[in-house]
Amino acid sequence: MIDTIVLYANKSQFRILEPEKFKILGGGQKEGNHGYVVYKQNHTKEELRMGIYKPRLSLTKRYVGKEGIQDLLKIEMSLPKLLFGNNFQELSDTDYQEIKSTLFTKLLEMGVQILSIDDLEVSAIHYSKNIILTDYSTPYEYLQEIKKVDYTKALDMTKTDYSNEGYSFRIRCNSYEVIFYDKLKDLLQARKSQKKAIEPDSGIQLNLFDNEKKREPFEVLRMEVRLNKRDKIKRLFKELNIETELHFKNLFSKSISKKVLLYYLEKIKSNYPSVISLKLSNEKLLMRLISDYPEMKLRKILMVLGAKALFDEVGVRGFRELIKSFGKRKWYALRSELHNIVITSGENIFQKIEDTIREKGESLSFDIKKI
Repeated sequence: MIDTIVLYANKSQFRILEPEKFKILGGGQKEGNHGYVVYKQNHTKEELRMGIYKPRLSLTKRYVGKEGIQDLLKIEMSLPKLLFGNNFQELSDTDYQEIKSTLFTKLLEMGVQILSIDDLEVSAIHYSKNIILTDYSTPYEYLQEIKKVDYTKALDMTKTDYSNEGYSFRIRCNSYEVIFYDKLKDLLQARKSQKKAIEPDSGIQLNLFDNEKKREPFEVLRMEVRLNKRDKIKRLFKELNIETELHFKNLFSKSISKKVLLYYLEKIKSNYPSVISLKLSNEKLLMRLISDYPEMKLRKILMVLGAKALFDEVGVRGFRELIKSFGKRKWYALRSELHNIVITSGENIFQKIEDTIREKGESLSFDIKKI
């Protein structure tokens, strides 16, 4: 569902009731009747430790000469943290009215009155899903496989970031990013240093599990798709045939969230042959190939086993680099052959993620006091 969202309110949609609560923190420049000034209001670290979560507010006053002052209010927040005090729990469509009410009240406490929350413009939105692992598998195992995909081809991205500790993998460009990470490890990282954690404002949930009896085994792999530009959201929605105005009420949708997450997961899967992603030893894969493809020649069986072994060791990008002297056609021919081999049994590393997004998997549920 939705986690972080950035909303904008124009001058007609809000009123500043307590301007003294805003502080000038740079980011603006005014000369006479021209330029702009930015005022900010955020929650403090102490408030987070006390379980108090507030949106981040930026009020821009733009001076346009004879036309007067144009005000624009930016509202940035994690919706699950706003409602639950954490983002291990996830929102559903039925939470919208409570979200609206909570946001309206919080903003009033911050000296801001919003006249129409439904129609606020969305400029950035982060879709996410927590994949609960209770089968003794770990996020590290998933991350080791996911990072092998050739993302420059699958997602048209060139920047990747794999943490030294092996608990996160991020692929990004200027307008969006896709992140997979170990959510429990990131929570521990935030206890040491918030700056090094992936999840912002973790101070509010550092002690989340202190009074909870966690079952064993229990791990949480998290997938996030962060759409950071309005133009990117529009282009993606057009490709996914999602016809809607980019207003808060319209985008608070589990259906849209699923479509976005599954779209990017499929992009990744499509560049990673299913036979390679199976959690099978070479011996078991050999037996399955002989059983499922009795007419397959030994030479091709050995080719598949050799390709899987190299994929496991160096990943898709590394493999392509190793065979680049043979030309691109050889790679595409090999990839096509591998894609045509389908073994139905055997766990696929992407299946658990896909099932959870489609809500065939397990959800995290526990009782925690709402802020």
